[in-house]
Amino acid sequence: MRTKIFKIGLLSLATAMIMAITMPATAVADDGWDFLIGPLYLWALDINGTQGFGTGAIDLDMKFEDIYPDLETIFTVHFEGVKDQKWGFIVDLSFMDLESTEVVGPTTIKSGLTAPVYELDGFYRLGEDRHVIDLLLGLRYYKVENSAAFTGGPNDGLSFDESFDWVDGVVGALYRWNFARKWHLILRSDVAAGGSDLTLNGSALVQWQPWEVVGFIGGYRVMDIDYEDGSGADRIVYDIQQAGPILAVTFAW
Repeated sequence: MRTKIFKIGLLSLATAMIMAITMPATAVADDGWDFLIGPLYLWALDINGTQGFGTGAIDLDMKFEDIYPDLETIFTVHFEGVKDQKWGFIVDLSFMDLESTEVVGPTTIKSGLTAPVYELDGFYRLGEDRHVIDLLLGLRYYKVENSAAFTGGPNDGLSFDESFDWVDGVVGALYRWNFARKWHLILRSDVAAGGSDLTLNGSALVQWQPWEVVGFIGGYRVMDIDYEDGSGADRIVYDIQQAGPILAVTFAW
């Protein structure tokens, strides 16, 4: 099933690329709006930190090469628009569903993790031509769902399903530098809080725009989340760092 979904995703992406490359120049927006979309971008993240419920906690150290075989679903979209190169918006959606099976002695443990993150930012652009800075203000929604079921052994039939979510306000800046023909450096840094105690997010990307409509982005992103809620048996701790390289194909019009 996973192979089928992967093939469908590749076919859809290839079709979109062909359509974008052959799109006539008249399709470019002439109403002052410029748009860019990165469908199905890849964030090959490692996950490190601590997650806990009540008085218990576990240390997480998950590399992407270990996460990838357990991926059931992954969906990512980045979309942005700017009006007259001054006012704009950024929408970033990511959804990850992990499922794994582990055998420990006579016990089989089936566990799952679902972690969607949805973000909407508005920005005001300063500067023009080769150097611009976007001042960001937005909201970011997180949800974490954990589940586990035990079969066999002393915990046979035991299961749990825990979920929690929160919303953060986001403040930050994004710097774009057109350092060569068809090449851009994109640096982003932001701070989020409200639902979490503090979340720090930063990325360094290089964009290559060989065609007017189609481009490619590669770089690195780090997000450090410090979330804690409740007390005693109801206490939830989610102190996690997600970091790894980003690759994307983008379409602009």
